[in-house]
Amino acid sequence: MIETMPYEKIPGAEPEKESKSPLEENMAFLMEVMSAIGHFQQIVKENQAEINSLDAIVDLSEDQSKILQMLREHVTLDKSKIQELEEKFSNLSIERKNLLNS
Repeated sequence: MIETMPYEKIPGAEPEKESKSPLEENMAFLMEVMSAIGHFQQIVKENQAEINSLDAIVDLSEDQSKILQMLREHVTLDKSKIQELEEKFSNLSIERKNLLNS
């Protein structure tokens, strides 16, 4: 009589794969997607302070032109002071771009 071994004990043998219905495959994929979304939400939650600081930098850059315009209209500054402020705003824009790209 020939002895048979379970496939797990036969080197190189693989178990027969169960065929899944399309519904089962879709449900498995949906579970993976939901898991990935949960993981992403956790990352966002853990990094919320940094995200808020980046939002503040973006808000600042959007207001730069308004601030400079207000300075030109309502404050008497010599041209060197205005140029100095423009350079500072320009440097902030560069820093913001570097932060957003990193």
